[in-house]
Amino acid sequence: MLKKLLSKSFLLLFALAAGTGSVWADDSYTQITNLSDLDTDATYIIADISGNTANAFGALTTQKRGTIIASGLSVSGTTITVSSSATDKPLEFTFTKSGDYYTIASGENYLGYSSGTAFTTSTSVPSSNSYKWNVAYNDTYKCLLINNANSTARYILRNASSAISAYSSTNLASYGKSTLYKKVTASGPVDPVVTIGSESVVVGSTTTISGPSELSMTFSSNAEGVATVDVNGVVTGVSVGTATITATWAAVANAYNAGTKQFTVSVVEASIYKKVTNSYQLVPGNEYILVATGNNKAMGAVGSNIRDCIDVTITDDEVTIIDENVVVLTLGGSKDEWTFLASDNDEYLAYSGSSNQVHSNSDATADASKWIITDDFELESANVSGRVLRYNSGSPRFACYSSGQQKAVLFIKVPATLTKNVSDAGWATYVPEFAVEFNADEAFIIELADDSETVLTEVSSVPAGTPVLLKGAGNHTLNIITNSTTNVSNNCLKLSDGTISKDDKVYVLANGKYGVGFYLWIGNENIPFGKVYMVPNANTSREFFSLFSDATGIDDMLEKTKDMKSKVFSLSGQRVVQPTKGLYIVNGKKVIIK
Repeated sequence: MLKKLLSKSFLLLFALAAGTGSVWADDSYTQITNLSDLDTDATYIIADISGNTANAFGALTTQKRGTIIASGLSVSGTTITVSSSATDKPLEFTFTKSGDYYTIASGENYLGYSSGTAFTTSTSVPSSNSYKWNVAYNDTYKCLLINNANSTARYILRNASSAISAYSSTNLASYGKSTLYKKVTASGPVDPVVTIGSESVVVGSTTTISGPSELSMTFSSNAEGVATVDVNGVVTGVSVGTATITATWAAVANAYNAGTKQFTVSVVEASIYKKVTNSYQLVPGNEYILVATGNNKAMGAVGSNIRDCIDVTITDDEVTIIDENVVVLTLGGSKDEWTFLASDNDEYLAYSGSSNQVHSNSDATADASKWIITDDFELESANVSGRVLRYNSGSPRFACYSSGQQKAVLFIKVPATLTKNVSDAGWATYVPEFAVEFNADEAFIIELADDSETVLTEVSSVPAGTPVLLKGAGNHTLNIITNSTTNVSNNCLKLSDGTISKDDKVYVLANGKYGVGFYLWIGNENIPFGKVYMVPNANTSREFFSLFSDATGIDDMLEKTKDMKSKVFSLSGQRVVQPTKGLYIVNGKKVIIK
């Protein structure tokens, strides 16, 4: 992968990459006419042949037009030979496929186009459309089409002033036509092409350094705690960080020069995000990304009142992210007033009502920072009705639109484990965002056999979105699993959508006058969105349901007296010397002290 940085003071020119060792043979390049399988490991020049004269693309001038290299070039059929003694050499390019487009680079510099006829350059890995190219041939004129993602069709042509630049189709008839020529092995020893599959590798994954089969290479890592490399050049990510991997080889007679090449390998943790499909996956504090699923684009960094787009791959409604440019959103707020804290600028997504834009705000309580999550799990501004954060494929960007454009939906980060804290009361309701497994005597669903008895059924695992009771104070760490086959169809625990009221005669977990249990909901407000409640199997006028299958309502009570001699324990098994009102274990039975 092509890497970064030359000094910006060298803005005028592309630099030709220097080899290792001496190359004394002439270089030769053969014209190609089929771009269906551009070799991303190969090197190319851009040139045209007029009669028996070759003119190649040289270094860029201050006007960002390529100079013409003619001396030192010879032509034989469709092959251009460049003399090793030539003072000026053609500019060599590599093509790298990224999503639907190519990036074109020479050495450490990327070639771009924005307007007019001049090219642009960048010394850092480009993300803007100015550096994304569709590469094809114009079949009629046999010239290279470099249709930029940011413009209409442009062709690489040699103009009347002997400069090569990007021209529109109106210049095709009169200007010289330039095509691609692929570099072939020169006669005599040359510098071998040694490459690495990727300079970014996920912890536990591998990438490989490769070169010509004739080379006998040795490898080393300067940080084996970050990345190791074996005798075959296979690099394995060990932990997050950066390592320098060095490949060294001896000369091969009449073929390759001896040399050394270093690769800077970044080892990263991959994050998996799964498409949000249900409201139980909307949990404040969790992390999300926004994805235009029909276009394989994720939302990127903030720009001028827009947000960038990053290529992603979607497999089975999952996205694996190793690109730090994908913006991670941390959910906050509550239903219809959600907030999204963005990782790129530590501010909240916002919409202030200004045309097709998207903004940022440091204040989570501001109206502009509040969003509605639609039934399709898109983001609609709560500040301006009808403005939805979507992807514009025509002018690639994420912004707020009142109509049209491509849907962008939430994907939730899949952690290694889930954690739930249970208070000292010893019981809590919980709805896992993913299928999980539990330890013994830790999790239960509720089934009501009749009007008087609460039946707790222990579960070892549950599907995602299943309300459960967790038992035991403290943190519960739960392992995520692919699926659960536990039958939870008789579960009386439900998840509130915000419409459940006291008229529905439902019960919520509380630590009330009879201790911990399910109490009749009598609040004037609806049960909040995302809160768990219980629905009895039959009509009942009861105020309270115990959590214990051997307790029938509130009949087992014990008067607390000063001379009580029975041993009293809390539900967690701790001896209680001076019990107050509540639920306890006395003489091996669960009782309520009033």
